[in-house]
Formats: sequence, structure tokens, C-alpha cells
Amino acid sequence: LNLIFYPNLVVWTTSQVVYATAGGILFACVYYITDNFWLVVFLHGLYDFFASIWSCFVSQAEGIGIPAVDSTIMQGIKEAFFDCTIGVIAFIVLLVVLNKREKESEA
Repeated sequence: LNLIFYPNLVVWTTSQVVYATAGGILFACVYYITDNFWLVVFLHGLYDFFASIWSCFVSQAEGIGIPAVDSTIMQGIKEAFFDCTIGVIAFIVLLVVLNKREKESEA
């Protein structure tokens, strides 16, 4: 919906999609590995809490709410790099766990 309401903020909206996707992959991996729904709920709460705290510090410099001007593509990549890295690591861990469980079930 952000692209409908703010069509000039393509990089900003794409960064939100990257954050949400990486976070979803991470939480899915945690759930699959631990089979504990409440751990995922707790981690999601921490994720949201620290995102709110971070936005308080960032918003002092950039202004509160929706940015007036879209980020450049390089800024978007730089901002999304950490979340993408975490998402890729979580996905690799998931593949390792799946491979390990498959070998255990064959034995």
C-alpha cells in the first residue's frame, strides 16, 4: 500500500519489503528449529521494540514519519544490507538443519 499512497518512495518501500522478508525468514527458521511459537513471539517483540528505539534516534536526524524525498538506490542497499545478511544466514542455517534432520531420519 505504501507504493499506492507514496509512489515517489520506491526505494524506501522496497527497503521495507526487504526488512519484512528477512525478518520473516529469520522467524520462520527459529520456529522450525525450536518448534516454539512463543519464542518467535518474544523475538518478534524484541525486533519491533529495538526497531522503534532505533527509529527514535534516526528520526531526530531525518524527521519523524514518512521521508519527504526517497533514498538513492545505494542508500537503500546500504540500509538493507544488515537485514539481508541476517536473512541469508538464517536461510543457510535452516538448510543445514533440514539436511541434518533428513540424514537422521534415513538412519
